[in-house]
Amino acid sequence: MHPVEHLFYFGCVGPSVYIHASPFIMMWNGIHLLISPAASHSGWEDHFQSDQFHYLHHAKFECNYGTSGPPLDKMFGTFREKLGRSLEFNGVADDIREIVTKPNEYLSGSLSLAKAAPTRLDSVVYNSLIYSTFAMFIAKVLGMGFESVDASTAAFLVCYGPVVYGFLVLITFGDNKSFLWPFHKESLFGGLGFHLIVSFLMVVLPVYHFAYSVLAPPGSAPYWQLHQGFDGSPMTGNVTA
Repeated sequence: MHPVEHLFYFGCVGPSVYIHASPFIMMWNGIHLLISPAASHSGWEDHFQSDQFHYLHHAKFECNYGTSGPPLDKMFGTFREKLGRSLEFNGVADDIREIVTKPNEYLSGSLSLAKAAPTRLDSVVYNSLIYSTFAMFIAKVLGMGFESVDASTAAFLVCYGPVVYGFLVLITFGDNKSFLWPFHKESLFGGLGFHLIVSFLMVVLPVYHFAYSVLAPPGSAPYWQLHQGFDGSPMTGNVTA
């Protein structure tokens, strides 16, 4: 996973804080995010957590983004029930008719730093912008400069920077697909709109609030403000302190 994927993937623990849940709930959510992908990415289908649903995502990519339990993929039109011609899938997929496998350089030990470096200019530009933003945030947390960047601006760059940088790179270098792929056939207030709203509330916004909380003065974090009592004092359990 790319560091940006880690950022938003583990940002899913944020909603546990919004609802003033037990710390156990947040820890359970975090541990589940950490270990649950192992079962669906193991390549084996003979255990009780086998996941053919997610295997189809890796085989076709533009389908089965979620899990087989919640019907989100069916709502978005990205549900695929089999490898062949699907009667459920409403999107557009790039079929790879022949997959040529190569020796695994990670396992053979022949991978070098030169081979691991990006080979495309657009990838170099995007990663340079991302890592520079992360370096700025870490430096600011450690008090090693960037005093002129306030907490909200730094949090905005960490949270929305990866998305904005992606759009800028695509505009600059061009791309043969729509920005909305694979939801480009969905209306804004249909599957696409629902997708954007849920992803913003469950992933993007928690990352912003977490980054802001790290840098903001004590007592001004969004989570603290959310759980204040009616008289402005913090809440303890169900009783206003």
